[in-house]
Amino acid sequence: MNQITYNINTEFISDFKEFKGIIPKGYIDKTICGCGLTTIAIENNRNTIIAVPNTELIHNKLAQYPNKRCNHNILGIYAGITKDKIMSYIAQNELLKIIVTYDSLWKIESFISECDLIIDESQELLLQCGLKLSDKKDSEQQDVLTYLFKICEQYKEKVSFVSATPIHVDYLPKFIKELPQIKFEFNDTQIVKPYLFKRGYPLTALKREIIKPLLDKGYIHIKDIRANKVIIFVNSIKYMKNIIDEFNISLDDVAVIVGKTSKNDIRLHNIKRISNPYKLPKFTFITSSGYKGIDLYDDTAINIVVSLSTKNYTMVDMKTDLKQAVSRQRNKNNPNYGKYIFIYNQNLFDTEEKILIDNINEVENVIKEAIELYELAKKENKKKAFNMLSKNNQNFVHYTIYDETTDTYKINDLAFNADKYFILETRKSYQKGFTIQKSLNNSELVVQDNKINNDIKFEHLVDYFRSNHKKGIIEWREYSKKVKWINIIEMCYKLYNKVYKNQVYSETMIKNFNANEKAIIKSVSTLFAVGNRYSRKLVKDKLNRFYKDNNIKRTAKHTDIYEYFNLTEVTVRGERYIEILNRK
Repeated sequence: MNQITYNINTEFISDFKEFKGIIPKGYIDKTICGCGLTTIAIENNRNTIIAVPNTELIHNKLAQYPNKRCNHNILGIYAGITKDKIMSYIAQNELLKIIVTYDSLWKIESFISECDLIIDESQELLLQCGLKLSDKKDSEQQDVLTYLFKICEQYKEKVSFVSATPIHVDYLPKFIKELPQIKFEFNDTQIVKPYLFKRGYPLTALKREIIKPLLDKGYIHIKDIRANKVIIFVNSIKYMKNIIDEFNISLDDVAVIVGKTSKNDIRLHNIKRISNPYKLPKFTFITSSGYKGIDLYDDTAINIVVSLSTKNYTMVDMKTDLKQAVSRQRNKNNPNYGKYIFIYNQNLFDTEEKILIDNINEVENVIKEAIELYELAKKENKKKAFNMLSKNNQNFVHYTIYDETTDTYKINDLAFNADKYFILETRKSYQKGFTIQKSLNNSELVVQDNKINNDIKFEHLVDYFRSNHKKGIIEWREYSKKVKWINIIEMCYKLYNKVYKNQVYSETMIKNFNANEKAIIKSVSTLFAVGNRYSRKLVKDKLNRFYKDNNIKRTAKHTDIYEYFNLTEVTVRGERYIEILNRK
């Protein structure tokens, strides 16, 4: 491998004269977030295509331009941006500055030869392998990331992979290892200072130690942190809404950055998204869609990162997401710049690493056998029967690549590598516990939990609540370790104006109250019948009426239907139709 290290003696890469305003080609470890590398790509005078993992990053960058440094006309391309709009932009602009999502790169493939190609936040190329399941409709379709890597290999002399938390090249396609391996070493850096909240129930700690004081006093004051706004990274819309509803927070004081899917828009309802990175409300909630690449500017806000290791999707990866999240704040005049609060638990995964790896290897062997069966089916003229089975088999769809020219399948190494990366790298951080003290040079401040009385039952807390809530003297400090029970009791009272001594019954009542959102999502599937075909226009018309009737602020796209059904697309007399195979 060709390894190159640059010693950077400036604050921003754009001021580093050796690059002359051009991003080096190769696999780049920029080591710190917010060093200005994407700024070079946007502001220099070279035709540039920047590929990013999500639309939130595109909108965030577009909101910052034009500015006093740069008046380039920038085009954002994602689902719903038409060919006509792209061609109009190309015709009207001599200098091309395009920011495109990974899954829309195909729309501008014919212009890549004229441009520098920047793959921004390249750590997402493995971490977003979920795209393979959601975007790949059948076993013969090429998935998003396989296509992206194919394009990058074709134009490898023009491509720059960029990340502050890069994935080791051993997990990526072989051609990436052959590119120049570039690392930036900055002479003047600042170690961020974490304030550690190790709690049995991180979400409850967030509510009681951050949200409630901020609402009661108008600010939080923890050691040398004082802030009247918070940027909260928690990877669950459900938890966001739980907080907003429980404390009856005004929607004027809340905004979010989450993935722009149909289901998310239903879940959010009237909660607004961030539109201006310079104007943040009192509470900004961000899921993993906002961990990477976006810029936020505020004079006082503090970053709060909440990690729950009970479920994969609610964790914060110590190697990538944590560093990405705490780097979103760009305002260096903020007295809380370089600080963050990390609320976490230390529940470990139960399954041994060897068992998980063995399971992956077993799946790989089964897929290899299935590929051999396909070759036999071809010889015996039984392809149709094989295809009928394979197109509905998620493992086969996920872990294979189809070559139309040779009518053959091969193992999708990238998908298997993504699984192994999670087990061998990310998962280890949780099995070992959170050794932040060593990884961040012992700069952390530990915020201790309160000592509590643990010898109580659920009905004791209910009796205490009934006796004291009308007097306005509820003080849970003595029982604070029973945070789950406290939440159940308070939520029941909020929803029904009463509490129940039976814990299971209480939880059932809460679930029943929250069923409406799920019912709305489920009712989408009743708009379309399995086995029927619908034109793209009819799909959009049906969904738009549904969104309007349910007061959902969203303009339908025909691709919304993919969130609810397994289906295939067919062309009849030149018109594209969607055929419903079955419900997800």
